[in-house]
Amino acid sequence: MCGITGIVATTANGRSALAHCRQATDRLNHRGPDHQEVCNLDVAALGHCRLSVLDPTAGAHQPMTDTQDRYVIVYNGECYNFKSLREELTAKGHAFRTDSDTEVILNLYIEYGEAFVEKVNGFFALAIFDKHDHTLFLARDRMGIKPLYIFSSPDFFCFASEAKAILAYPVPRTIDTDSLHLYLHLNYIPGAFSMIKGLEQLPPGHSGILKKGQWQTRCWYTIPEANVYDGQDQIKRFREAMEASVRSRLVSDVPLGAFLSGGMDSAIISALAAKETKNLQTFTIGFKDHPEIDESREAELTAKHIGSDHTTFHIQEDDLQDSARHLLTTMDDPFADSSAIAVHVLSRFVRTRVTVALSGDGSDEMLGGYRKHKAEWLARHNRWPRPALPILDNLSRRLPHDRTSRIGDLNRKWLKYLEGLQLSPKERYWRWCGFTSGDMTDKLCLLKSTNMVSERISGITLGIDGRSSDLEDILLADMRTVLPNDMLTKTDRMSMACGLEVRVPFLDHHVVKIARELPFHLKYRKERQKWILGTAFADLLPAEIFDRPKKGFEVPIRQWLNTSLKEDVDRVLSHDFLQAQGIFQYEEVTHLLNQSRSTHHAGDAPARIWGLLVFQHWWEKTFN
Repeated sequence: MCGITGIVATTANGRSALAHCRQATDRLNHRGPDHQEVCNLDVAALGHCRLSVLDPTAGAHQPMTDTQDRYVIVYNGECYNFKSLREELTAKGHAFRTDSDTEVILNLYIEYGEAFVEKVNGFFALAIFDKHDHTLFLARDRMGIKPLYIFSSPDFFCFASEAKAILAYPVPRTIDTDSLHLYLHLNYIPGAFSMIKGLEQLPPGHSGILKKGQWQTRCWYTIPEANVYDGQDQIKRFREAMEASVRSRLVSDVPLGAFLSGGMDSAIISALAAKETKNLQTFTIGFKDHPEIDESREAELTAKHIGSDHTTFHIQEDDLQDSARHLLTTMDDPFADSSAIAVHVLSRFVRTRVTVALSGDGSDEMLGGYRKHKAEWLARHNRWPRPALPILDNLSRRLPHDRTSRIGDLNRKWLKYLEGLQLSPKERYWRWCGFTSGDMTDKLCLLKSTNMVSERISGITLGIDGRSSDLEDILLADMRTVLPNDMLTKTDRMSMACGLEVRVPFLDHHVVKIARELPFHLKYRKERQKWILGTAFADLLPAEIFDRPKKGFEVPIRQWLNTSLKEDVDRVLSHDFLQAQGIFQYEEVTHLLNQSRSTHHAGDAPARIWGLLVFQHWWEKTFN
């Protein structure tokens, strides 16, 4: 796993910007601490920071050129079928100087052109520059596991693994107000956008060519629509695909392990991996100070059952708060999913033992594992009398509704459910994805959104109609939006901040295809979510693992906002700060802050304050 960046001058004036590639590369050093190098060319510069996983020799360092010295590649990712592809290329006359998958990727491009990406089983963000005709080719993996930011100006085109590296180039810094409004709703930015106007991401499953100053993209992969396979062996096919996926992701020249929580997803991945490798190392974190989110006991029982070499890292409050401060000071594009703090803590400790870790990401979006999926199923099948909904809402708001108690948290979710029942299916999906309504966001923000924000939301909810009895429209929307923009962004940023490569077997494209072909009753049956997992892998794990209620990877944000982070919150949300900044309405911020500090009626206000705190730190770092 690595960090990549590069720039191509498209005019004579743009050549002065090439020198910034060194600084951009420096900003990615955490992604690849083993080797750093910049290749300076006539009209381009490419930079690479390497985390050595396959063929750690110097010959596999990047940027890498082909044997004819025409093409230069920088590549972040892993190609799991590179050995079979190498044999295919060798039969066609290609010679290899290393044992790396990077050289295989480069020769695939030389042999097959842009279409080579369809042959790759893996995850990647890559760039290949042709020194003869000065064209630049970029590509990103099918699911968006690896990030790739791009920026185009009249004089140059640049790219990087992270937004902070793009900002090392002479890029104008203007807030994208539409992205700001969407961020205030979701606590992350959806789609191929960022908080800086013009700074975008190459979408998942897309590639692009820069030729003679013109940038053109093409979509080479889309997540399949639900298309039920009518065979009798669906469960067997899914099991075999998962076994193959895990097996392929165990190839590594450096130490490898697996994340193991108390849930079924990581347990399945770890159990499959333990069958294929001796003394698999598994890892979890224990929260002694917060037993409500501690799954260490359950993880240890699973580890004992599968026979893994298990380590529980017992986390103190200071460890969590150190990671929270790290997130606030280093986040290069606002991202406020607070569970990222726990992922960072886990990654930081796991990196002391291994360089590569397997994760259970992707299962919930693909198979319907979230609470909102169950809520949507109930909304489609249980018809409440519409006149009763406002009355129930009014009565419920008089009761505690926050995360500080079990009853309060249940009522908080109930209120959100009642609100969703009064909306259309598209509106309900959007509301349940976020923490607030559009009206509340408009009141909070002084910078007004454009008409494009509605188009962005429409693109996210496209295809949701609510007429079908299954939830395939919801799952597809989650896989296109929540998965790449929230879950995979969280995993990549937090793990790579620690120099840890995380692999996600559930998102092998063969597994995804089979999952999209499963009849819905194999995903949700008798109100049991992800039903197929408990059936397909029943022989590997104890039954109670599949019956445990889902726990979120949550951290005590509300508590911190009122204690260790209170001084910081009060500073960046003060009247003087907000007035000088000119982005947020002070009265609305104060109302939200007071709500977040309410004893029993905080609702989702603490999550929204955390989102504001993350944004304010990003703004200070970016504009001051």
